[in-house]
Amino acid sequence: MLKRILYIVNILVVFVLLGTYLGACIRPEAAPLLSLFNYLYPFALIVNVLFCILWLFWKWRFLIVPLGAMILGADYIPRMIGMNAGSDAEGESLRVMTYNVGNFSYESQNTNELRKRNIDSIAEIIKVENPDVLCLQEYSTPLRGQYSLHSYLKDKLGYSYHYSPWQTKSAVRGSTIYSKYPIMRSGCPFPMKEQYYSFAFADIKHPSGTVRVYNVHLASYGILEEEKSEIGELKKGNVPTKQTSLSVKDKLIEANKLRSEETRQLVEVLQQTNHKYIVAGDFNSTPYSYTYREMTKLTKDSFRKAGRGLSGTYNGPLPSYRIDYLFYSEGLKPLNYLCGDYLFSDHKPVIVEFEFEKKK
Repeated sequence: MLKRILYIVNILVVFVLLGTYLGACIRPEAAPLLSLFNYLYPFALIVNVLFCILWLFWKWRFLIVPLGAMILGADYIPRMIGMNAGSDAEGESLRVMTYNVGNFSYESQNTNELRKRNIDSIAEIIKVENPDVLCLQEYSTPLRGQYSLHSYLKDKLGYSYHYSPWQTKSAVRGSTIYSKYPIMRSGCPFPMKEQYYSFAFADIKHPSGTVRVYNVHLASYGILEEEKSEIGELKKGNVPTKQTSLSVKDKLIEANKLRSEETRQLVEVLQQTNHKYIVAGDFNSTPYSYTYREMTKLTKDSFRKAGRGLSGTYNGPLPSYRIDYLFYSEGLKPLNYLCGDYLFSDHKPVIVEFEFEKKK
């Protein structure tokens, strides 16, 4: 009897796993609830692995269904676990960092002292990691003064070139690109006019060739801090209220729909790009989502080529997923991938070293 009950539970978890595969193939607008399954993949995978171990020693025939389901989605596993050692560049490489700095206001209290501390800490991270190209999201800084990361990057760290889609006489805001190499052309060609400050590109003149860098920030979830905290309590076994659960569910669905449209427009832009290119930024999408699937039809994920171990880039109270990416086109090769374990934003920085592939 117990064996049969456990097998039924296992079958239910298998259906959840299959739902994660199906949800990535269908636009969230067409199947809103199915779009939520991508958040369940790691949990469904782990439970199925445990059941496989159980059936191996108890009833090996029951192993066939969960094992078959995992094999069907074998391509999902390297999206979660990197098994690469990294390699050295043969020539001059290009080191790129993407970092959502959260307007330097991470943690519950948003005081001037805290903001200054976060600015100084993030400036030190950039100095230590020393990327050639820096892509910042949720970024806002005065051009001058003690709170100006912009002036520090320009005057102290050698980022002589930059592009911001939203720059005034006194401040730089939005998804901004800094570069130690000359920027030949820059702009914001994306159709999403209402969020123009979240999308930018710059053509970087590197000694090995020109590469276009896109810096993007796809739609956020809009989940309130108190809702995040309540959902985060699941780790301690505390169940959130029905009101919070419904609110978060609706916000997740709506954000999935928005990112689906943004991704469609982004892919159209990439299809018209003649340069080698890198797409950096905060996609707010897991590697098991519709957005990720659409992006990797045209680009490659640097984590899969150069990443090692588990890499969750979200740093807040909700479950940690990899939602910040450095995608790249043909003609480039990622050598090393690093997700920095820093605590000064609700995101971690991702740094990838690329080299230009030689023409055959």
